[in-house]
Amino acid sequence: MWQLIEHYYSQNYTVFWLAEFFHSWPHISYNGLKKQDSTFDPTNQKYIESLIFWAAVPILWLLLTLVLSLFFSCCLCCKRRRSLDPSRARLSVNCPQRFLIIASFVCLGLLGVGYYGNETTAIGIHHFINSANGINDTVTNVDYKINKIEDDLGSIIPSEVASLESELRKNVSNTTALGIMLEMTASLTQASEMAAANLTEISEKISLSGLDSSQLISNIKYYDYFRWMGMTLILTFQVVTCLFILLAASKASRYLLVLSSILCIVCILMIWCLVGAELFIEVGLGDLCVDPSQYIMTETSKKSEISQDVLEYYIQCTDSSLNPFSLAITEANNYLASAHKSVFSLEGMVREYAPSSQTYVDAVGVALADVSEYTQHVTALVDCTGIHKDYITALNGICYHTIAGVGFLLVSGIVLGLLITLVLCMSSTLAARIARRKINYEVDQEDPFLPTPNSTATLERFRRRGQEPTDSARVTPPLAPISPTRPHSQHGFGSRSVPSPPRYHRYEPIPWP
Repeated sequence: MWQLIEHYYSQNYTVFWLAEFFHSWPHISYNGLKKQDSTFDPTNQKYIESLIFWAAVPILWLLLTLVLSLFFSCCLCCKRRRSLDPSRARLSVNCPQRFLIIASFVCLGLLGVGYYGNETTAIGIHHFINSANGINDTVTNVDYKINKIEDDLGSIIPSEVASLESELRKNVSNTTALGIMLEMTASLTQASEMAAANLTEISEKISLSGLDSSQLISNIKYYDYFRWMGMTLILTFQVVTCLFILLAASKASRYLLVLSSILCIVCILMIWCLVGAELFIEVGLGDLCVDPSQYIMTETSKKSEISQDVLEYYIQCTDSSLNPFSLAITEANNYLASAHKSVFSLEGMVREYAPSSQTYVDAVGVALADVSEYTQHVTALVDCTGIHKDYITALNGICYHTIAGVGFLLVSGIVLGLLITLVLCMSSTLAARIARRKINYEVDQEDPFLPTPNSTATLERFRRRGQEPTDSARVTPPLAPISPTRPHSQHGFGSRSVPSPPRYHRYEPIPWP
């Protein structure tokens, strides 16, 4: 993946192009709409307002989307009333149905990108936490080793030397030899004290007093777990929504489409709120990752007594960097060498003049050996190589993995939000085009005016049309003549009768399809 973003691990930190891209965005405070400095400073209220400005842009787009969706629904409702006219042909459902099916698969692909971005973000934070813990462990280990050295040089060796001097005064009768051995013990004590003083200087320079980030690291680890879990649940909910849209479009069910529209509205609310938060984080990370060393040195100088030369030594760590501890370590090693020499010389004289005091000399020799071993460990630990590697790994975790992961979440969220908005509109369109089911009315089969079985006219048809049958739909059945009942006329026509006009009965018309 890192080949795609042109990143290769190197010994020194290089600014990621994505960080430069977000850092180049204008920083405008929402209070007064004034341009602010883009230097990363979370303690500056104006700077935080400039980040909130970009976080508010997706929220405004969300409000506009909801208003436009409501307007579209109103227009669709008005258009549907006109479409009830029976003279109009019913629109096809194939086009919106196919669009919803294709859009559902595209949404699932975008959610896959979101899952990848979520995991990449978690990996970056995990690398940062491990590297920060490594730096803390290194400094803590240095403090522990130096404390052990101070304990050996400040308490164990002086105690053993004092016991040795007491035994020598009791057991050595040769005044000259006793004086030489007492001078050696005094030189040994002085060398131990000077070595302890130089190593204590290292502990003071690299001390984490006021800068212990263990609590901050624990909080980051704690909240990142819930961030990862919450984002995973949200993405899973969106996957379920896309599958539900796919099912509703495949079955062309009005009820499923209405329910999927409700789920789409919930997804749109979630997506654009998350996009706002991700944009807030992305712009802030871009500002931090453009020049992280400057921010770290500024914050460290405020909260700790670590000198600037020590910070520059660990942050830069080049071949030309001067080790600020080299002089103290060199002097401590010289004093320890002098102490070892005194012990070696003292051991020979004690073996000759006071063999019973050999145990004290051996105890001093063992303590000095431990001090020399601890000093070698401290020399390796205070070297910039290990801490600088952890520092670069932490920066790569935040400024490469995390910023890239949040970028994937941001892009997938924007595209997914726009696509689900279209899906919402198309779901409403498809639901409006699907014909309602006919309602079956109970009728009396013995009704003499019931249409014949081959007739297609139903009450449902006229109910849907919202009108009574027109005159053109009326069919007048043949009129049946009735025989005349009047008697024959007797007015001059003899037996010839004049028939009276026939009478007819008109029947009620039967609705015709």
